[in-house]
Formats: sequence, structure tokens, C-alpha cells
Amino acid sequence: MSYKNRVLRMQEKMLEKGYDILILTDPGSLRYVSGIYAIGYHQGDAIIIPSSGDIYRVLSIGERGRHEVEGWIKNLLYWIPPFAGCQPKKFIDVISKTIIDLAGQNCVIGVEKDLIPWAWLDKLEKKIKKCTFLNVTMEVKNIMAVKDDEEVQWVRKVAGITEIGFEAALKNIEPGKLETEIAAIADEAMMKAGASYVYMPTLVCSDKRVIWDQPPKEKLIEKGDVVKIDVHPVYKEYRGDYHNTVSMGKPTNRLKQMSNATAEAARKMISKMKPGVLSKELDYIFRKTMSLKGFDDLSCVYLGHGLGTTHLPPFISQNDNTVLQKNMLIVINPFCYKPEEEGIVMEYMCLITESGVELLNKGPLNLIEISG
Repeated sequence: MSYKNRVLRMQEKMLEKGYDILILTDPGSLRYVSGIYAIGYHQGDAIIIPSSGDIYRVLSIGERGRHEVEGWIKNLLYWIPPFAGCQPKKFIDVISKTIIDLAGQNCVIGVEKDLIPWAWLDKLEKKIKKCTFLNVTMEVKNIMAVKDDEEVQWVRKVAGITEIGFEAALKNIEPGKLETEIAAIADEAMMKAGASYVYMPTLVCSDKRVIWDQPPKEKLIEKGDVVKIDVHPVYKEYRGDYHNTVSMGKPTNRLKQMSNATAEAARKMISKMKPGVLSKELDYIFRKTMSLKGFDDLSCVYLGHGLGTTHLPPFISQNDNTVLQKNMLIVINPFCYKPEEEGIVMEYMCLITESGVELLNKGPLNLIEISG
């Protein structure tokens, strides 16, 4: 499916719901439709999709050359910051004029209200007061959650890159090396394998405790450390996410028990994954297994998330009623820990198939032990 066909999917949903205009502002949505890296909110960036016909990209004049060369969207509209010698043009003014030109001043507009900066939405609602603004955040994300055949190829590729980065870190990790040194080795391996960038820092955390999303430090890895390694490469704007826990030496009996319980619960969760299953059923089977193993108070708020050009449904939790569908990419996130104590963290990329699930990461689904 080409990028234009992705737009057609959104336009079909717009006609079904009665939206005249759809405004995309979340960087993940912008990447999904355009195929180009989006700088982010602070720059002022949007895609305007009418219910039929061509779409429009609104962006800073400073992004002009890159989008004209790399992008497929032909209708590029620019806002201009107050540079010396330039006549400023405000981002919201460009958007509101385009909407009025396309659909008039009494139209129904779909907006990613959960993700758009409040100041933008407030100014836009005041600018075109007669229009109705509706929240379409989840409708957009649900479209993005189910991959087409081309996207499936790309997510398989980026999953392979996560393996290369993780294995490079694992091969080189040893007492006396810095966390930052191991992260740099992983990053270099992933870039050589085809990643264009990482969407968040490669995490190498040698603290025995579980500290979420902690960037690597100039800290020496020591024997006895419990190291969490988490890699996040990007290929054609599609994200990878692979995480496991490494024991530098013989683990404690407690940590080993945690690992065995978490691995068993994760395998049972994976065995349940197929089209038609509710996300919350995966949460239930994981928590039930952990409880039977004596760890009912150690699992997290949610146990996984969809992935693509950004985080997507489902968000595996007790209250998530998302129905699994073929070609959803889901990162399961089984873990077991208590604050201020050692623990286990894992993340594995899984692709929902016609009758089950394909594990895109091939590494061990348990604690990795490095002797010596």
C-alpha cells in the first residue's frame, strides 16, 4: 500500500463519520502519511486532509528544501517565523485559511485532540469559530495499528536491526566498560545495518534496580550488576523496540525465580495472541500466571503496546478492549520488580498473523547470564 492509499483509508473513515477536514499534528501520524521524519511540535507541523482530493502539508519555511526533495506531498504550505528581512506568517493562520478555502467556515474538523498542543487548538477554534472540532485521536491510531504488506516488510527489517544492536551490546559488555561505551557500540551496529536514527537513546542501565528509560551514563559496569539493555532503531520511519535484562555474573536466587516466572507468563501470553482476542485477555493470563508463582504484586500497569511510526493500540492492560487483528505489531512488555529492588524487564516485538503470532525477536525470553 502506497502512502496515497493510506490517505484513502483515512478519507474513507472521514466519509463514514461525516468529517470534512482531518488535521494531523502528532509526529507519528505525520510520519505515517508522509514517510518523512517530523521534527515535532515545537516547529509547527501539520497535514490537512480533505474528505476527498489532494492533501496539504503545513510546515516551517526552514523545512522547505527537505520536503520538496524527499516528500511525495505536492501541496506544501509554509509558515514563516520572524526572521530578519522576512514577512512573518503564522502557523495557525496558514492552517485556518487552508481549511476555509477547502471546506468553508461551517465544516466538521477531526483533530488529534489528545496529542495536539493546547495553544494550537485554542487559537484554531477561535480563528474559525463556526466549525465543529471533534477528537479523532484513536480513530487515526487504529488505522495506523493494522499494517499493510509493505509496512510488514519494514517492521520485520527493523526488528532484525534491533537484534543486531542488542547482540553487539551483549558481545561487548563486560566489567570495566562504561554504559555509554556499550550504547555506542549498539548504535553503530544498528546504523550499519540500515537504521537511520534511534527514536530514543539506547538504554544501558547497570543499576540493580529497575529504573525506567534511564539513558546510559559514564558509569563503569561491575561484576554483580543487573544490566537492562533496550534498543530503539528506526527504519523508513518504523520503530523497533527490544529489551532484555543481563546478569553480570551469577544472579541471586530471587532474580532467577523472577526471571523464570516472567518468562513462563510471557510464553503463555504469546500463545494466546491471535486475531479476535481482546488485549485485556493477554493481561489476565500474564497476571494470573505471575500470581500462581507468588509474584502477584510485581507486574506493571500495562504489559505491552502497539508500534509503527509511533506507539499505537493496543495498550495491553486490564481495561483495554482492543481486538487483536492480523498485521498488528505488538511489543509485549513482561516484567517483574518492586521499587528500589532488582527486577526483570523484557520487550519483544510480535506480529499478529492470520492464525496466531510471529515472534520478530529471536533472543532468549528470560534473564541472560554472563559468567566471569
